[in-house]
Amino acid sequence: MRALLDRLHAREPLFFAAFQSLLSHHLIDMVVLLQQLIPEDVELKNEIVKAGLSRDPFLQNRQDAAAEIRHTFIRFHVINPLDQQKNLAITNPYAAFLEIIREDETITAPIDGINIPLPRGQLLEAIRQFRLSLGRGETPESLNTHTPWVNQEIAYAVRFIKQQLDAHRDLAPLDVLYMLERAVAA
Repeated sequence: MRALLDRLHAREPLFFAAFQSLLSHHLIDMVVLLQQLIPEDVELKNEIVKAGLSRDPFLQNRQDAAAEIRHTFIRFHVINPLDQQKNLAITNPYAAFLEIIREDETITAPIDGINIPLPRGQLLEAIRQFRLSLGRGETPESLNTHTPWVNQEIAYAVRFIKQQLDAHRDLAPLDVLYMLERAVAA
């Protein structure tokens, strides 16, 4: 991760686009990115975004990619939108993005407007079972609390996962499951 961020400092126009592509396809773990990000990385991104638009297509590509990187960082709370610096208030960008509240081994899950405490292990098990079902070709819409593998222990967790998938329809279901797992496990 640090090697990727260090390459950005060379200001290679196409590298910014490649880095942005990795971010947009969720191929970079945001928890690791937050740990590796240093103030100089954020300043470089800010400097490029604030620079005047160029007529050179390669330089324009770099500026567009830097702006998209900034948008992704703000979306996942990696940088603070107010001061444009690294967000020191969070430790897990996925938990911030999905608004997951975790206290030790308990996740507070708002299910149908009621906060229900879920044991972390049950939620992780439900995520794994959900992922296996999707891998077998089932659709997220077909999975619910009446699915054969759902037992009484993980029924609330399944409902919470379904709510997260519905709230983030702009993302692939497997991406949401990955983010949810990283938000809970990390």
